[in-house]
Amino acid sequence: MNTVRFSSAILKQIIIEATTSTATFRFKITDDKDLTVFDTDTYPTGKLREQVNIPLKGIYTLSCSDASVNEAYKGKLLITE
Repeated sequence: MNTVRFSSAILKQIIIEATTSTATFRFKITDDKDLTVFDTDTYPTGKLREQVNIPLKGIYTLSCSDASVNEAYKGKLLITE
């Protein structure tokens, strides 16, 4: 999934939740040059909740992969402009 184009913003919080509380997954954010700006160091179980301070400029790709369960994931990003 791609974001809208940001001219100048800050990513403050990332929340990703699996439907199953025991599911593990990897969450990654890359920029339009395919550089990783966020990646989970370990595989979260059920829910990822991270406080961050990542400057955003341009379009970003959000991906959830390597899941232990094939199911829907939902998430929120708190962004200030």
